[in-house]
Amino acid sequence: MYCDQEEVIFRNMAVNVLFWLLVCLFGRFAEANTSLSWFDFYDGKVLSGHNDEVIGGINEEECARRCLVGTSTVPSGSCLSFDYDNQYSKCILSRSNKDTPGAVFSYSDPPSRFDYYHRTVFMLELLPQLARHVLD
Repeated sequence: MYCDQEEVIFRNMAVNVLFWLLVCLFGRFAEANTSLSWFDFYDGKVLSGHNDEVIGGINEEECARRCLVGTSTVPSGSCLSFDYDNQYSKCILSRSNKDTPGAVFSYSDPPSRFDYYHRTVFMLELLPQLARHVLD
């Protein structure tokens, strides 16, 4: 009987944590006015060697949108970051980010050429798995 009480307490705590996580997450979603809101911006930085798809002729906002919704080359949920080439208006989508082992994250040369955008919210993809784990 004691184990059952502990299990109930644990489940209640887990449900509360999940609830507050959802509140925070959807609060962030409501605040996101643009696709760029889902990325941390690094001025004058670049992630070298992880160029999974290069798209020309679009701006940073459209690049962020494509990273979020996916493309035929970089499917939805797999884009972790993008570089934006300010000189040639090119979007460079990547399945890697600055935290990927072996990634080369450096200053752009010249500094004004590239900017790096790091995707910040992955919980939307993980919520169904988290909910199943907590409620099972």
